[in-house]
Amino acid sequence: MPTGQSLIAPLDLDAIVARLRTRGPDLSAALVFGLGAGIYFEYYRRADSPTRFFTGHNRRLEEQLDVHLTRFLAGDRRGAVVAALRANALAMNVDRSPVAGVMGMELFAEELENWAALPDWPSCVREAARTITNTGSLYRRRYARFLGAASGWLEPLKRFVIIMDELASEWDGLAVQLQATNVPNPEARFTRAGNLFQRLAAREEHFWGEIIELTNSE
Repeated sequence: MPTGQSLIAPLDLDAIVARLRTRGPDLSAALVFGLGAGIYFEYYRRADSPTRFFTGHNRRLEEQLDVHLTRFLAGDRRGAVVAALRANALAMNVDRSPVAGVMGMELFAEELENWAALPDWPSCVREAARTITNTGSLYRRRYARFLGAASGWLEPLKRFVIIMDELASEWDGLAVQLQATNVPNPEARFTRAGNLFQRLAAREEHFWGEIIELTNSE
């Protein structure tokens, strides 16, 4: 189980884009994010408050970006997009860590129903809602923009843009539900938030499963 004394630093995508420009490529932040297979989920439990929190970006983004960007800049843009999509889908759906990807989302959904028992649950709620709202629906809006740009090289992605935007809206809805739990005796509200997130986890699992099928056909 991930532990630590400090929260994971937020993704500074603008800094990554700026560093790339010094080397030549002038790519949009959305394209950089997608080629880096940047979307993710990781759930953390620790002793310090907030004792529960999660992140939504892949900490290996720059490493994976280097691999896919080399192919992209060499002219195989469709191939680079397919490879990045597949890497991201496998990280979300096949990574067997119990706290990461879809499995991590399922664990979070199960535990969320009992967050009212945490002594610092108000801090956990504030951190979770802030993480979603301050990262553009946990980076799902950013990834939708990547899918839109990438559909120029892989036309079937147009359908996935709509789905990812819907998922982003569900993340926003979760943030609202979490903020609504910040009341005395919040048990019932945590149960509703947990149920909402279980549905969201199932939808993300289906989304990434379809991405794997798409990339298998390429």
